[in-house]
Amino acid sequence: MLLRLTLRTRYSRQRAFTIIELLVAVTIGAILLALGAPALTAMIAVQHVKTATYDFYANLALARSEAIKRNAVVTITPRGGNFANGYDLQVGTEILKSQLETKTVAYTAPVGVALAFGGDGRLTIATRYQLELTSTRSSGVSKRCLVISPAGRPSIRIDKSQDGNCING
Repeated sequence: MLLRLTLRTRYSRQRAFTIIELLVAVTIGAILLALGAPALTAMIAVQHVKTATYDFYANLALARSEAIKRNAVVTITPRGGNFANGYDLQVGTEILKSQLETKTVAYTAPVGVALAFGGDGRLTIATRYQLELTSTRSSGVSKRCLVISPAGRPSIRIDKSQDGNCING
């Protein structure tokens, strides 16, 4: 009984941090967060552009395959004239797929040129189509381009030199 009482009193004391220890820990955490936040913000901006590029690439492949399968023209139509507002894949008036808006990515597309695949899987225009994607939040993010050849094959190019030209890398 005495042994049990001694153990109980020894282990029943509660341990806690002092206010000074808590303030030091919070201060160190705040300093580490302040140092890491800019790098994290840039990484998130890069990922937004990459994700939007790969989503659009996948939708291009879907539109092309649907055009071949249906032997009909499949159009990728931007909402409100801007792909950043979202876009629809459609055959005539039938919408095959819709993509939601992307506020963190800016799209630059040829003005007045429709992005459409014919029943043979080729673009309905005679020249290549280039769509440029950039970050709206960070200017240091490399531009990505989706280049669709007249044969209808999409490819992703990255402006690594950041000279505004995706074709030369």
